[in-house]
Amino acid sequence: MSDDHPVAASGAISWRCRLVQRAMKWAIKPRLTLARGLPAFRRTLERAAMLLPRPPRGITITPASCGGIAGEWTRHAGHTDAAAPVFLYFHGGAFVAGSPRLSRAIVTQLALRCGAGAFSVDYRLAPEHPFPAAIEDAQACYQGLLGMGVAPERIVLAGESAGAALALALAQTIGKDAIGGSSPRALVLISPWLDLTLSGASLRDDPDIDPGLPAGLMGDARDLYVPDGCFEDPLASPLFAPLAGLPPTLIQVGTREILRDDARRLASRMDRAGAPHRLEEWAGMHHVWHHAPFRIPEAECAFAAIARFVAEAGATRSGR
Repeated sequence: MSDDHPVAASGAISWRCRLVQRAMKWAIKPRLTLARGLPAFRRTLERAAMLLPRPPRGITITPASCGGIAGEWTRHAGHTDAAAPVFLYFHGGAFVAGSPRLSRAIVTQLALRCGAGAFSVDYRLAPEHPFPAAIEDAQACYQGLLGMGVAPERIVLAGESAGAALALALAQTIGKDAIGGSSPRALVLISPWLDLTLSGASLRDDPDIDPGLPAGLMGDARDLYVPDGCFEDPLASPLFAPLAGLPPTLIQVGTREILRDDARRLASRMDRAGAPHRLEEWAGMHHVWHHAPFRIPEAECAFAAIARFVAEAGATRSGR
């Protein structure tokens, strides 16, 4: 598994991406705020989810539970390999909003391209259920997969934004044998938000760089998620947790993200810990550009890179 930090895409972005970013900047970004109240913010994300592409033909989405936690299974009718990977996926939404529906455009592509099944977790949200409720749900779901007979070497932990933090925190608890079992196959972090202290240089020095994600949302949401102010807790801010023993990890981040330096700092810390990883910085990309897989070619390329990484991780695990 390569440990270098390649830039995965360079040069001018596509005209489709430019249009998407323009629409985000003027139509979506102003609504991504808690200033109008949490219910309004949640409605904004749910309405945005309705605009995302429908699941392609052959994909089935079934409400279910795993380990007693609600969510939904995404499966492709053509994939029946009993050894195929299984994604445990965590949606974004700054820990206070969102649902599996928000991430369907991503999860369906992961299932299609990786020949995988995927359980998307409807974890509890703050402030009704503050930290550590979400990570407790993540742990329960992982144990649920093991209880269903899914071997750890088949499980890929993945998520976007706040969901990526849950995936990483879960992987760290597994690595410390806190919830048992051997290491999962891989860890996939998309535009991860890993530092609730908000100390990343990209967030501090260029808060308007991202056409979709406003910097002000981050502070308001973290205060609801961790009301006692212990933002350095390694399960809340997994950037600060021990990183040894993690499975092979892919980190994808755009160069126009306010959270870009969360990804860079994680990669640097993984270097020092000797943890296998790959950091991909996608030139000109915004926060979780993967949400538009049928609209921008950069999303298509990002999913192809994830599929290659998951296949490579599986081959390394099996010794092939």
